[in-house]
Amino acid sequence: MTVGRWLNEGKIPFFTTGGGNKRVWDIDLARFLKTHNYPIPKNLEPLFYPTVLLVDDDPIIRKILRRLIMNTHPKSRIYEAADGFEAGEQMATVKPSLVILDIYMPGLSGLEVCSRIRNNPSMKDVNILMVTADAINKMGELAFKAGADAFLVKPFQHEAFLKIFQQLLKKHLPPPDPPKISTEPDHEE
Repeated sequence: MTVGRWLNEGKIPFFTTGGGNKRVWDIDLARFLKTHNYPIPKNLEPLFYPTVLLVDDDPIIRKILRRLIMNTHPKSRIYEAADGFEAGEQMATVKPSLVILDIYMPGLSGLEVCSRIRNNPSMKDVNILMVTADAINKMGELAFKAGADAFLVKPFQHEAFLKIFQQLLKKHLPPPDPPKISTEPDHEE
């Protein structure tokens, strides 16, 4: 059996159930198929649309980020958390491709959430973009030390945000649609 061989060779990440059976997350199977140029079943295609967790205690910032993402990637799945504890709860049920994380939040800081994500082997593929309004206190340095992949100071230019968003999600975004070729002759009016 080919899939069994891929599991045994460590080519596809898996986990073992209490009964000793091997199980694969849908996203890991889909990534493997895409990487090795196998056809991706239609029911797995949505897994390549970004799943984003927005973590910020300011609902206005979450709303702005949601709109920016949905304007450019309308098939994105977006989840929100207002603090670090809620982010932890979301991470337990959602496997985001990107976490956009504010540094200063009540309770658990964004830096602590970032460190916890990085210390969890099952979340090794999660990209983290940290944001803060604090441009003075070397927050970028602290963010990268905690494990962030990118850092932005608020307020930021929408174009800068979208450029980083694209860069971080390259491996998660779906392949581009093939160009549509019209068989109809051009009509001039």
